[in-house]
Amino acid sequence: MIINCFLHNKKPINLLHENLDFFFFGKKKISFGICPKCGHIFQSQTISRRELNIHYKKMQLHIDNLGKPSVQKKRSVQRHLSIIKHEMFNFPKSVLEVSSMNSYNLMQFKKNGAKFVEVLEPNENVAKSLSKEKYIKVHNTKIENVSIKKKYDLIILTHVLEHLFNPLKALKNCYKLQKINQKLLVEVPLFEKVENCPVVTLHHEHLHYFSENTLIELLTRAGYEPDYIEKIYKSTPFPFITIVATKKNKVKVIKSNDFKRQLSSLKNYIYQAKKGWKKINSYLNKFKDNRPTYLFGAGLFTPQFLHYTNVSKKFNIEAIIDSSPIKQKGFIGKYNILKPNLKFLKPKSKIIISSDSCQESIYEFIKKWEKRGFKIITLFKRNKLIKNY
Repeated sequence: MIINCFLHNKKPINLLHENLDFFFFGKKKISFGICPKCGHIFQSQTISRRELNIHYKKMQLHIDNLGKPSVQKKRSVQRHLSIIKHEMFNFPKSVLEVSSMNSYNLMQFKKNGAKFVEVLEPNENVAKSLSKEKYIKVHNTKIENVSIKKKYDLIILTHVLEHLFNPLKALKNCYKLQKINQKLLVEVPLFEKVENCPVVTLHHEHLHYFSENTLIELLTRAGYEPDYIEKIYKSTPFPFITIVATKKNKVKVIKSNDFKRQLSSLKNYIYQAKKGWKKINSYLNKFKDNRPTYLFGAGLFTPQFLHYTNVSKKFNIEAIIDSSPIKQKGFIGKYNILKPNLKFLKPKSKIIISSDSCQESIYEFIKKWEKRGFKIITLFKRNKLIKNY
């Protein structure tokens, strides 16, 4: 599927093309480009809208936030609460979160004074799980299709807009769900200071890569005036930007004009990522032998790991392991996906943890296998930020 810049409908200048094997989608061609008018970076060739919609509607991803929230999630929610308390004279009484993998966020808003907390969640399984919380009203739909008469003091979209084909349409629908002077909290990955970005920053689930200026242009085009901007570069897995904005009757559109800077950032990132993959490929030579090998992780990292390194040629890969029940018995390329049970694995094999963001949690889960003779290989420095490969 070929797409243009959603802000200006301009054809992109393409800089990166990949042919990757994915879980669920199979083999696909993915391209990344930049809008010559505003400098917005996005997927110019991507998986079809229909396939992605089915993926988000049906697939329940295995992440710890669906149950017990991670430490990072708790820190993030507390940061958002602090921002809202600072930026809103009265704490919001009605809160709508767009897409949520847990109830923790809205629970904290409820504890701090919100009377009504609701969520829009397109995933059927997640919506059903969230509905078990009596204090949360769940709308099993997408923001692009929403039709609600109620108005909300605060709408929260954290790490949502980068997944949507048309973020402007989504924010215009948010605009309809609010009165003048009600607030919006938006957080997305920030494509700045790319030296802090991991090797798998550009991937198939993120359709858009915002700079501060392109995000502000998006917000003002939707009718929101930015009030507060916060950037985080190093204390998160990749850079984030958080903006609180207010719905206004009329807002002057702030055009980004970010082409030259973002073109340089994109070129620098592509060079940096390719250099990172070469280092990983070289590092793997230390462990090359004929023993059976398994990759642990069937997420975003693995298709690129198989594409950019010679791991499939250097090692005798038997299969891929993943903890997500929805992925088990599926495939990535020619490799089937197994549950993490030793009875399915050949004795004294090698396990390569094929993940950047989940490396530490996977290692903690399987480190006991070392006592059974398995060799566990991690690709990144232990207990360090992902960029340190």
